[in-house]
Amino acid sequence: MLYYQNNYQPEEYYKDRNLFELRYHQQIYKTHSIDLSGRYMLQRGALNNKDFIVSLRYAAGINMPLKKMVDYTTLSGYVMNQGVKKTEGVKLILGNHSTLTDKNGCYIFKNIMPGKYILEIERSSISINDISDIPMPAPIELVQKENNFNFGLTSAAMIKGRINIDETDEKEQDMVLPDFNRRKKQIGPVCYN
Repeated sequence: MLYYQNNYQPEEYYKDRNLFELRYHQQIYKTHSIDLSGRYMLQRGALNNKDFIVSLRYAAGINMPLKKMVDYTTLSGYVMNQGVKKTEGVKLILGNHSTLTDKNGCYIFKNIMPGKYILEIERSSISINDISDIPMPAPIELVQKENNFNFGLTSAAMIKGRINIDETDEKEQDMVLPDFNRRKKQIGPVCYN
């Protein structure tokens, strides 16, 4: 770059004024460069006292990372309908991230740091009798670029009946529960004190 100016306005008296300037830049390697500059100038506040300055600069980049680069992961999956009204709009929480399932029950968490997480279902987003077919909250470790985790939602079941215990001196008796057809069914011993 070449710059030349031989006249300045009196209003510019308060700052440095370049009369002639020459700059040369040369890239040596990918991360190395040399800059040579020469300047003929008037210092601020001076009228006729001109200075000549020459400078040489060598720059070497060391390519040292400023922060550790982490490959982010994704977690996707499918919430299977195993007898519930809907699997659309189920809110899933993974650490500080949350997402909703689409109309097919599919979900995806993008740009997640690798590590161990807990996957939870927001109870307010499903019916009161809906439960997952696996124990929730579920521990998940994200180590690969793409991770997949599928589970199902089903309706909760209820067992109704009465337990009849004959009072005898025995400490262990068989438990008898009526089934839905009003027949008695033996399912195992009951211990009581």
